[in-house]
Amino acid sequence: MTMLLVTLAIGGGITLVAMVIALVARAGSGVVEPGHDRPDDLPVTIGYAAAPTPTPTGVPVGATPMSTRGFFAIEDASGRRVEEPLPDSPLGHGEFPMGLWVAPDHTTFVVGKQYTGRPGPDDGVVWRRSPSGVWSVALRLPGRVIGHVTGRSDTEVLVGAMAGIATFDGQTWTEHSLPYTQMWKVWSEGSELVAQAFDRSIAYVVALGLTSMGMTSMTSPRTEPRTDRYAFTRDGVTYRIFDRSTPIGTR
Repeated sequence: MTMLLVTLAIGGGITLVAMVIALVARAGSGVVEPGHDRPDDLPVTIGYAAAPTPTPTGVPVGATPMSTRGFFAIEDASGRRVEEPLPDSPLGHGEFPMGLWVAPDHTTFVVGKQYTGRPGPDDGVVWRRSPSGVWSVALRLPGRVIGHVTGRSDTEVLVGAMAGIATFDGQTWTEHSLPYTQMWKVWSEGSELVAQAFDRSIAYVVALGLTSMGMTSMTSPRTEPRTDRYAFTRDGVTYRIFDRSTPIGTR
């Protein structure tokens, strides 16, 4: 007798067990193996058994839950480097920096996202660091990640986010919706500040000033300058942003 045990996993947490029993007989003689009294056309027997239900973890199988924190670094001309953590997210799930820009007075604007810890888009955020090193959260956009930042001074700042842009006039942040639902890129080009859809389908020149803050005029799509969004050099000092991830449970 030859026995073949086949185990197949199917949906719904059920395991299919098929036991195939074949009687081996002498060719053409109709004689079965000793000790067996059934013919060699024994049907296949299939049985079903419930498999153990895995314990939900909220993390895909094989993945390790991670905690991500955002950091900032300053490197002077001598190579000396100082690192600082970005302000803790009030949501308690970490943060991820995505771009920075440094004003002429060395006020720094860092943009990125704060993880919400739930499915769906994370919250966009602008962190501000004063020239003396004091951090603050300048702007939060729930459900709208902020990925790009540029400007002219610490009172003329432009950020690109999901579904639009936001401008800062030194006192107030103002949101501006634009006709593209994904990420808007922003950069400076000569005397102009450009906002362009991520897929280059549409672009605007954005005016910053006391009388024209946030006003836009359509322009033809442009080629984005090749720059490092994660580093900015001003007066020989280089500012950088980065993240560090650690397994949940350690810090």
